[in-house]
Order: sequence, then C-alpha cells, then structure tokens
Amino acid sequence: MNNCAIYADLISKKFDNQYIIKNLNFSLKKSENALLTGRNGIGKTTLLRLFAGVLRPNDGSIEILGNSVHDNKTRSSIAYMSPGDAFYKHLSAYENLTFFNKFLNFGTKNDLDDSLKKVDLWEARNVAVKNYSTGMKKRLSISISMLQEAQIYLLDEPFKGLDDYGKKILNKYLKELKEGNKTILLVSNLFEEIDYFESIYEFVSASKLERKK
Repeated sequence: MNNCAIYADLISKKFDNQYIIKNLNFSLKKSENALLTGRNGIGKTTLLRLFAGVLRPNDGSIEILGNSVHDNKTRSSIAYMSPGDAFYKHLSAYENLTFFNKFLNFGTKNDLDDSLKKVDLWEARNVAVKNYSTGMKKRLSISISMLQEAQIYLLDEPFKGLDDYGKKILNKYLKELKEGNKTILLVSNLFEEIDYFESIYEFVSASKLERKK
C-alpha cells in the first residue's frame, strides 16, 4: 500500500436503498495514468466523487496516499474536475478564477493569467460565463485544474463537449501531468483519446472493475 495513490477497501454507496457501488475493491498506484470506462449510469461519477471526498461511502474505507480521504490535508492533494460546471454564470471567467483562488489559494495573478492563456480564453476573460459555449466552459474547468498543484487528478468526462481544438489543449495538459509523474484517473468513453494511458479499467458492475490494459 506504500505505493498506492488510491486504495478503496470494500466500499459501498447507495442512494434511496439502491446500491450504485457495493463491496468494491480498487487500487491505483502513484504516477499511474488510468482511464475508467463503462456504460452510462453504472456509477463512474459516483466513484470519482467518493475518491475526491465529495461523497462518503456507506461502508468500507478509502485512503489517498495512505491517509483517509476525509482528512483535509489529504484532500488538498486531489484535483477533481466534475462532469458539469460549477461556475457563477453572471461572473466572467477571470472573476470566477479570482473567486475560487481566494478560497483555495491556487496561485498568483500571473498564474491565473497564464492558465486562461493556455486554454485560449484570455481574449474572452471578461465575458460572463453564461455567454460561453459548452466547449468554452469545459476549457475554463481545465484552466482551474491547471492552477492546482495536486498529486492526484480525478477528471470526469473532460473531453465531453470539446471540439478538436479543445481536445488538443486537453491532450497537451494531460501529457504535462504525465511527465510530472502525477496520478491520473480519467473517466471517458471517447476511445480515440486513450493512447497515453498505461491502464484501462472498465466498470462492469456495482462490485467489479475489470482491468482491460
């Protein structure tokens, strides 16, 4: 377990008395780049939210880098990108980044500027997010992830809604994370974007993740 970034021991999660995840074991080693696939609704997003500490399991335990996922210091080592956006729509991209930075202390003003430039949103930085396209909102989510100095990156459907240009930006970012020996667990069913993943897991049932690669 010393080499584990994520270790889940017999975890279960249910909603309205229905198990989405039941007695599931899973481990991901440090610096592993993994893709998680599976049919819609099977529990991929729930699993990532458990690993991020957003949800608590009904049973079992989750360790991140050898410590409980619910330890505040441990959670600071995780960068989590949800499948939707959680922005303040009436604020601009720059205002959103500044707001989150006050609470999470991502970086300096230069870091905020650089992250927007990397995802090609600098020219639209003062536009209200409610006027952004789906792809622009997704790129804004990527820019927030870029600001975090985490060890583990949990990315839920980051390719969804991106055009080819946005995918190119995301692929470049993932390559940088890989070169930085970061641990990545990415949820996606867009199989054309998996070349750089060293392992692939398929969520086949509430209690089973099957390694495909």
